[in-house]
Amino acid sequence: MLALRRRGRFGLVFIDAHSDYRHPGNSDRIGAAAGEDLAIVTGKGDGRLVDLEGRSPYVRLEDVHVVGVRPDDEYLGELRSSRIATTTSREITSGGAQGVVEEVLETVTRSTEGFWVHFDADAIDSDEVWAVDSPGGPGPSLATLGAIVHRLFLSPKCVGMELTVFDPDLDPDGTQSDRLTEALVRALATNSDEPEVQRS
Repeated sequence: MLALRRRGRFGLVFIDAHSDYRHPGNSDRIGAAAGEDLAIVTGKGDGRLVDLEGRSPYVRLEDVHVVGVRPDDEYLGELRSSRIATTTSREITSGGAQGVVEEVLETVTRSTEGFWVHFDADAIDSDEVWAVDSPGGPGPSLATLGAIVHRLFLSPKCVGMELTVFDPDLDPDGTQSDRLTEALVRALATNSDEPEVQRS
């Protein structure tokens, strides 16, 4: 987000089971950037990281949409009382991918030059993918999240994506990494309207 901030105003789609919104204003346990990354990029995190090059915030609160956060997340209430849009895992599973994508794109494109996608693998229901740092459920299926990523990727304003926290040490036979890779390849394909993600 710092690199994009150098270029202008960009949005962030934050697909994650956790809000990662721990910061000095709501916790005395700060110190692990992986649990604070959303707070950092929105200017709320550790003072040593939030204003590099004098560019804080790297993304504005109103340009962020959090997708897949669990309904019992410790900081969900704070997100919702701010200008950060949120769609919980429960809302995804009850409403489907299409409506989610329309809302997300509205958030991250209305005032921006483009948007980045953060995809934390623990957003996927742990019955399908559990080789992650913090597995849990219930959550959206890999097929549903693949469909969301596919629609986001088709937007001309999507500038990139990163995948985080998948742990191959917890997948010794490689079945989960194969499943995740296949789903991502299909989700990032541009030659079809819908990804043919294997359901399991």
